[in-house]
Amino acid sequence: MKKFLSSLACVALVSTYALAEEDGLYLAAEFGGGEAKFKQDLDVTATISIPMPPGGGTMNMPIKGDITANNTMKNLMLKFGDKTFFTDNFGYRKYVYFGWGYSSMKNVSYNGGVGIMQQDSIFTTTQNTYYNSVLEYGIGVDALYNFMDKGSDSFGVYAGVAIGGETWIANGKRYKPKEGPGETYVNFQTILNVGLRGVIAKNHGIEIGARFYMFEPKIFEGHGTSSLMQNAANQIFPGANVVVNNTTTEMKRPMVAYISYVYNF
Repeated sequence: MKKFLSSLACVALVSTYALAEEDGLYLAAEFGGGEAKFKQDLDVTATISIPMPPGGGTMNMPIKGDITANNTMKNLMLKFGDKTFFTDNFGYRKYVYFGWGYSSMKNVSYNGGVGIMQQDSIFTTTQNTYYNSVLEYGIGVDALYNFMDKGSDSFGVYAGVAIGGETWIANGKRYKPKEGPGETYVNFQTILNVGLRGVIAKNHGIEIGARFYMFEPKIFEGHGTSSLMQNAANQIFPGANVVVNNTTTEMKRPMVAYISYVYNF
């Protein structure tokens, strides 16, 4: 009887191990979206001619404010890495990632002393839609916890952090001031990552999660002349001379929600 019970315990132990999710490499494709928040601070001086006798004169008018736009950004990300389980339920995974996002800036608003904005334009008189896209890349690690294993299926949660860089690309460069630092093409970023995960038939996985971006990168800074601001001011003050004292552009993605397909090798 003791021999039988001992054999049964060994079988149960082997069966339990066989039901646990296996270690190995994986490839994931994530599809999602979230907000892309654009903000451009303006510090501009417009020199305006005033017909005052005798001989007329000029007046310097400061134009300060910010241009903002909040729009939906579509995202695609690929991850490649490996996972390791310390127990039947608890493990971790590490990975490299490369992602792309795209947003068309439709909802533009201007907060300042002079109304120089038009809805749905690149900022004012051009009538061109402003867009921005982002490339993101880096490394990450997630903690994994499976609260259920059944056959070759597993279900659980994950949470982790990723660090890497962002490269923002936008149109409208011909309108930007030519002096100053200009575009910043590599910005540091930190991402918090959480979600639910499931593995089906050992090789196939589905995940639903969210990424939270910690930093708001500055993607442009400059000063000097700007044809965009010059044209905008001329709509209100014909013949004005406009100089951009300083302007900075920042982009922020608070959160991206996504669904992903994972193939486990």
